[in-house]
Amino acid sequence: MLKNSGIEEERIVAALSLTKMKNKIGIFAVKRKIKFDESKRVQEICKKFYNNYLLEKSKVNTKEINVEFNRYNLSSK
Repeated sequence: MLKNSGIEEERIVAALSLTKMKNKIGIFAVKRKIKFDESKRVQEICKKFYNNYLLEKSKVNTKEINVEFNRYNLSSK
């Protein structure tokens, strides 16, 4: 639907669904739509979805780093 639909709203919903599923192939498809979709509106919304995905991904990585750091109890007292 993201690739073939002629209706902007359908492509937007498809992009949202793919980013929510966090599937690598789906994320890649959304990223490509940022550059190659015929609609500037779809491009901008896909960009927001993709940037939000990256933000959420970085938060998860930060939490994992904090857990590892806290495990070693490196605080100075």
